[in-house]
Amino acid sequence: MAGERTEAATPKHRQEARKRGQVARSHDLTAGIALTTGFAVLIASQGFFRQTLESAFRLAYADLHRPDKVFNSIFLWMAPIVRQGAVALAPICAATALAALATQLAQVGFLVSSQAVRFDLNRINPLEGIKRLVTMRTAVELLKGIVKCLILGGIIAHWTYRQRLAFMELAGLPVSVGVAAFADLCRGLATRVCVALLAIGAIDYFYQRFEYNRSLRMTKQQVKEEYREQEGDPQLKARVRQIQREMARRRMVQDVAAADVVITNPTHLAVALRYDPEKHAAPVVVAKGRLLLAEKIRTIARRHHVPIVRNPPLARALYRMVKVGHTIPETLFRAVAEVLAFIYRTYGRKF
Repeated sequence: MAGERTEAATPKHRQEARKRGQVARSHDLTAGIALTTGFAVLIASQGFFRQTLESAFRLAYADLHRPDKVFNSIFLWMAPIVRQGAVALAPICAATALAALATQLAQVGFLVSSQAVRFDLNRINPLEGIKRLVTMRTAVELLKGIVKCLILGGIIAHWTYRQRLAFMELAGLPVSVGVAAFADLCRGLATRVCVALLAIGAIDYFYQRFEYNRSLRMTKQQVKEEYREQEGDPQLKARVRQIQREMARRRMVQDVAAADVVITNPTHLAVALRYDPEKHAAPVVVAKGRLLLAEKIRTIARRHHVPIVRNPPLARALYRMVKVGHTIPETLFRAVAEVLAFIYRTYGRKF
């Protein structure tokens, strides 16, 4: 059908969509890479993380034997604890934020769209909100959320079931040993979850690209209208070209009619020359052509009694070396002068 969107989006259409803030990006991929990066930094800096937290706990317990000091200046008591906790979490948070930013830039590049944040009454219209809730895209996003929960829940449940005996053994271990063993167990779970998140993000990225390209498809009529806007109406352009050809033909008739001589090949080429000492220092090529155009020049010359001279070498040289409206080069002065001298002697004209 004529209204079906069957055509791939043009570069202009994609650029307009980008200006509106419509780009292909996967939030799942961003979340997966950011969380994986944060987890990797945590593992890499676990020694620093543990020492900083231990320092925070020592500060917390140092004054617990003096309740009056704690409750009288609770904020002063908490300040160093919060500060140490922030120091411990800073590398992880910074790495996570940078990874999320880098992933977004890799997907869509640097983009600032004023249209995307422009105030729109439809965004707070309850009816429009209900319509957005029942779209196919919303249904797909809901289904994706359910699938992600099932996958991650299945991974956690399977891991917990396999490690059930290890959890039971933790109860009989000293606290320091038990905490280290529990951390090792959680590291295995976090690794599996990160791998799953990256896989989900990669799949979602390709799906978002596919859905984005599909949403930007255009109808044949839209493609035609865009081409008309960029290149102009084909019928109008054809009409303009026709008018230009007519004007060029009339100008050629006038130029050939005013020429002093037409030099021919004799059938393949024709070059019309005019020499006006008051305007130009040398003869000027006012028209030239080959095949049909050469025949047209000869016809006009005969009609207006312009002399036609057969000189194949000179005709080829003029046709190849001189553009219309330009004077002849010095290398051709002698040959052209001989032709013009012959014409002027024959027809009684003078230099």
